[in-house]
Amino acid sequence: MVQVMADKFLATNKMNSRELFQNRTVYMQEAFVPSPASVVSNDMIRDFWLGDSLYYGRLDLNQNFVSPKSQKLKTIPSTKNKTIYVLDFVADAFAGLKRVAKNKINDGCLPLENMDGTPEAYIGPFEPERGFADLLQNYNANLKSYYKVYKDSFLAEKGNFKNVLDFNDFINTFFSFMLNLPKNGYPLLPSDLLASQYSSVLNTGLAIDISPLDAGNDTIKEDDFINNPRMNFYRNVASEYGFYIDKNVPWRLVANLGSPLMKEYILQRFPGYTDIQSLFDEYYIPSTSIDLETLKNAMLVFYNRLAAQRRGEVITSFVNGCRITNVIMRPSITREQMEQEYGNDFWLEKYVMFRNNSSSLDYSKASLAKIIKNSIELEKAFDLMRATEYIDYKFRGLTSAPRSVAYENLASSLEDSGLASDEKKAAIQLAAKSENFIAY
Repeated sequence: MVQVMADKFLATNKMNSRELFQNRTVYMQEAFVPSPASVVSNDMIRDFWLGDSLYYGRLDLNQNFVSPKSQKLKTIPSTKNKTIYVLDFVADAFAGLKRVAKNKINDGCLPLENMDGTPEAYIGPFEPERGFADLLQNYNANLKSYYKVYKDSFLAEKGNFKNVLDFNDFINTFFSFMLNLPKNGYPLLPSDLLASQYSSVLNTGLAIDISPLDAGNDTIKEDDFINNPRMNFYRNVASEYGFYIDKNVPWRLVANLGSPLMKEYILQRFPGYTDIQSLFDEYYIPSTSIDLETLKNAMLVFYNRLAAQRRGEVITSFVNGCRITNVIMRPSITREQMEQEYGNDFWLEKYVMFRNNSSSLDYSKASLAKIIKNSIELEKAFDLMRATEYIDYKFRGLTSAPRSVAYENLASSLEDSGLASDEKKAAIQLAAKSENFIAY
């Protein structure tokens, strides 16, 4: 695209922290800000990196982190032989948007050639590049990397194969290894991953990228989108079909669940739609409902893989001065055997410990013991779902999540308090533990 003016937005991820902060601030304050004479609305431009939008599509009205149901996903056509999924009503709305753009191109109202003769690659073709990003794939891949480190360092390098001879040895040593990883590192459970910096609106099934560009480069955003002469058309057609444009990733279209135009597409697929929570109930599942199952399945797969690769261990001992050598066979284990030996009490305790490891709330040992005790009693009095919902409530802590509205408001109010940094952190943690914050 021909550059007609000096670039205003210069931030790239290669800058040092100070430069990056300064330049990101310029983008945050000035990108997509209309001039006083402009008649173009910015209502469809939304910042999904800050405030109430941070958890858009990942947090329902009941404060549950959620993931799309696989059966509600639909592929969208791609000329690049990519398999791209989004929720079915999002796919329908995007198809309508593309039809309008194609008609405009055919009528000569939307030229696909820039002033310098280069083809316009994005606004007009609307070729999908990315859609739904399966969070569980990322989670499982990361868990496999943890298992590899456990096997290579703890078992092989430290000579502990002889100390891990059955599933009980494995699960206790592997969990101990996981819980001694750096606190606030990569989340250990799917629900914590959804709440972390490693997830985004792409995990919701509501978003479509029409470009593979680098979101860390603000100059690209300015040259290819903000200053694109087709930008007004892009805004209008996005609004007409019920989409937001992501301010920080302007090639990303995100379904506006509050738009009456998007509602028409929702009703075509889901006639029982009444409000946004009904949509979440129909299209999503609470992430806490898959936490324990995902963890159990991973432990079963990892241990049986170990047992298959190293079936026996040679164990040498000395009795009355005599050297005795035995071969201990490492048995495989079935799901049924695991369920019989390790009941819900065991898994709930581990679940609480894992949630605490990923959380910034930093509960004391006494508080953790109380949460474990309460969750076990809830499971016995009601069911496992009630117990995991209680645990989720105790660790939700959105006030402790940087960039959330609650965090920023509280942090701002403490700036002039005279408290030391660790005291401010403690105050934020205390507020998070007692909050009832609604993000939608």
